[in-house]
Amino acid sequence: MDDLPAEWARAIEASFLGRLPEHTWRLLFDRAHQIDAPPKTVLYPETEQVRTAHLVLILDGLVRVYRTSRSGREVTLRYA
Repeated sequence: MDDLPAEWARAIEASFLGRLPEHTWRLLFDRAHQIDAPPKTVLYPETEQVRTAHLVLILDGLVRVYRTSRSGREVTLRYA
């Protein structure tokens, strides 16, 4: 892991990825890039159809996953 940014290595070790064989998580990280998202940034709008699978590894902060009900109410599914 010496070739990865230190914060990526710490996040991998702290997540389920740390339990995978290195060659497995390296396949995921070969095309990885880091973004800095300010608070309240929508990463994946629910109205947009996602055509590819994504893996988000949170290095710092909190992410709220939610859906909007038909009545317009936001229903939180998970905090990560």
